[in-house]
Amino acid sequence: MQPIKTAFFSGTFNPVHTGHLILANYLCEYEGFDEIWLSVSPQNPLREKLPSN
Repeated sequence: MQPIKTAFFSGTFNPVHTGHLILANYLCEYEGFDEIWLSVSPQNPLREKLPSN
């Protein structure tokens, strides 16, 4: 039995769009990953923090 290959895909996904899904599908179809884990981050560390209301 071979181990499951998992990819970890992190981002703000604000909003989720077709490009995110295309990349996840590509990883499964062509890079041999068995599953993709999506992790939603509330703040992109490369962008200025927005003031909270």
